[in-house]
Amino acid sequence: MIVGQVIELKANNKFFTYCRKAFGVRRFSYNWAVAKFKKDYVAHCAAMDRYTRELAEYKKSPLQSTVVPVKPKLPSWQDYKKEFNAIRLEKYPFTYEVIKYASQQAFVNFGRAVSDYFENVKKRKKSKVKTNSKKRKAFFPKFKKKSYQHGSFYIGGDQVKIVTGKACSKKLENHSTKQYMNIPNFG
Repeated sequence: MIVGQVIELKANNKFFTYCRKAFGVRRFSYNWAVAKFKKDYVAHCAAMDRYTRELAEYKKSPLQSTVVPVKPKLPSWQDYKKEFNAIRLEKYPFTYEVIKYASQQAFVNFGRAVSDYFENVKKRKKSKVKTNSKKRKAFFPKFKKKSYQHGSFYIGGDQVKIVTGKACSKKLENHSTKQYMNIPNFG
């Protein structure tokens, strides 16, 4: 069973520049979500403190207070993605220069990082691991830094097409039976 494929692409200067832009958009989207999450998480912790105090007061005398306190919710990665897409055209028009998946997949990865963080916190509380132990450390989502050695972005399966007979260079035009992968904006 083939699970995935790694394909090495030989990049010309135009393709290399496009990839660097896509890496930057992905990093920018992820960092935007992390910055927004940090602010929301601080506000959420304060709201949870208020909620626990109000709930304790309500449990002491439910007849005096008729309003049950509502538990605050932390926004999900889908909420951040919707908010980013709403302001994207006005504030960040450079994100439209690359494929749409470059910014969208960053939010999926951000959601995975946040869920891993909270899952690790729960495991840590259950197992009562020492704080200096290297096992099960819970890391808050961190900002991605610019790196020239590594970079990646996601291309959706609906964007990639396998074309038979279409050559990517004049040297290979006579080989009409060969298959080529056609990725938009890559050639």
